[in-house]
This record gives sequence, structure tokens and C-alpha cells, in this order.
Amino acid sequence: MSKVVVDSLLVNSLFKCSLCHGLIRSPTVINECLHRFCKVCITNHFEKKNNDKCPTCQTSIANPMDTLKTDLTFQRLLYKIFPSIFQREIACKPSLLSSTITNESSRIYIDSTIDVYLEYWDM
Repeated sequence: MSKVVVDSLLVNSLFKCSLCHGLIRSPTVINECLHRFCKVCITNHFEKKNNDKCPTCQTSIANPMDTLKTDLTFQRLLYKIFPSIFQREIACKPSLLSSTITNESSRIYIDSTIDVYLEYWDM
């Protein structure tokens, strides 16, 4: 397999919240359309603006707050690609590394590694 270089702007855009335009914090997904936002951003969108549509695709959502789901897999990927975010968050929330976490899917390991690659097909 040959190595492919991907523009960092493209990669960064995949991790940006379309509401605040920053890196997604506490990634949260709308179940109906699978769009992802910062938890605070999408919660504010639905609660404070009294809006029932996805800000990206305008899909109507019957009970917006009930359809939101935390995306732990995306959070782990974000921490691996942008380790400085993880370091800042563990400084504020040492419980992220706590041995008292009983749910294995919530546990985060600093020394684990990942391989990331993008595949694309010409259509």
C-alpha cells in the first residue's frame, strides 16, 4: 500500500463543529441524521433557540434532546489525532484516567496507538 498525503485542512474540517467552528468538544450525534456537534453547541441549539431541526441538514426532529447520543469512539479518535486536547482535559478532569471507571468503553489509555488511513474511490 502506498502512502498518501492528505491536506491537514481537509482532516481538520472533519473534526470541526459546524455551530462554533472549533474542534468538536464532547462529540454528540443526532440519531436521525448522524450529524455530529459539540455537546454544548447542539444542546444550546435545541434548548435556547427552541429549534427542532438539525443545523446541518434541516431534518425535523420530534424530540431533539432525546435523540442526542455521546460519540465515545469519535472522542477517542479526536484525542489520538489531537493529543494536546486530551492533555488539557485530563488536567481539568483527572477522572478520565481514574482506575475507578468500571465501564471499559469509557476508559481511555494514553499509551494505546491507532492507525489512521483514508480510502476513497473515484466515482
